[in-house]
Amino acid sequence: MALVGVLGLVGFNFQLTLPLLAKTEFHTDSTAFGLLSSSMAAGSLLAAFVTTARRGRPTALVVTGSAMAFGALEAVTGLAPSLPAACVLLALTGFAMMYFAQASNHRVQLGSDPAYRGRVMALYTLIFQGTTPLAALLTGLLSEHWGPRWALYTGGLISLTAAAATLPLGRRPAPTPPAPTTPNLPATPPSSRPPSRPRNTPMP
Repeated sequence: MALVGVLGLVGFNFQLTLPLLAKTEFHTDSTAFGLLSSSMAAGSLLAAFVTTARRGRPTALVVTGSAMAFGALEAVTGLAPSLPAACVLLALTGFAMMYFAQASNHRVQLGSDPAYRGRVMALYTLIFQGTTPLAALLTGLLSEHWGPRWALYTGGLISLTAAAATLPLGRRPAPTPPAPTTPNLPATPPSSRPPSRPRNTPMP
């Protein structure tokens, strides 16, 4: 959940960066802002369809890999030279964002005890969505002094660094359960009775 908290804190602030990107960097109006938002939404919708094919609990490597892809794409979006390039990069960013959100949700939900699953998912939702407004102040500060591109750079690079730091944990092999032990049964003493004769054998 630490990775979820970091990405929710610094990565998911597009409601602040996209309108500033459209107005101050591309010098466009609300139509361009709607196009940027729609591009990200299209990528997110496609990822939602893709994740429906998942049939089991995703591995830690899948969660970490999607987080790294999201951080890298968000940072590259800050380098977009034009509005069409930004739309393409935001579609890819939206895909990686939704894929990570779904993978982390499935991993936490399917890996928790059913008796405590409701409490675990409540904590997950608090960490995932409740930390985003806290970093909105940092995003606004960076956008005001250095522009929205720097807000995208910072959020993407911090997300990428956090995901890379957790990458060795995803490669750690899962512990193998101990082999079942069979109880040592006492040896059966040999029978003292003489072997029985076959019924069809005639007596001498």
